[in-house]
Amino acid sequence: MPRDLRLVAWLALAAGLVTPSLGGAQPDDAMRLPSDNVTTVNGVKTACTGVGKAAREDPRWKGFAVRIESAAPSGDYLGGVTLDVASDKGVPVMAVTCASPWLLMDLPPGAYTVTAWSGRRGPKTVKVHATAKGQARYVIAFPKAAPAS
Repeated sequence: MPRDLRLVAWLALAAGLVTPSLGGAQPDDAMRLPSDNVTTVNGVKTACTGVGKAAREDPRWKGFAVRIESAAPSGDYLGGVTLDVASDKGVPVMAVTCASPWLLMDLPPGAYTVTAWSGRRGPKTVKVHATAKGQARYVIAFPKAAPAS
């Protein structure tokens, strides 16, 4: 991870703006992202989208390094997912909630861990890799929700 991004991540952590991965506990303070808008989260260009053909085909989304798609057990797209993103060294990058099924992040090249929750579904953890060119696509397929206790 570039030095500047590490510094931003550590400063955000110290200021309480982000939380480290909680090892199974969904972050309560995840930033809610607006749909179909580009938002900067801790220095990372981010977007939450994917509802409807026009949104999925929007040319703005091709410039993002990583696309994470959330899916229900049926294979249908799933919104309302909270995602906790950390560098491969465990440095927190962001914790966000995306009402739409796609989370796009323009992460610097490198390896990251994404842990995701959807209601009582999850956590699901995936390793993602951002490259300098192109877009890496990952699908997080959630199991059926756990019964309420």
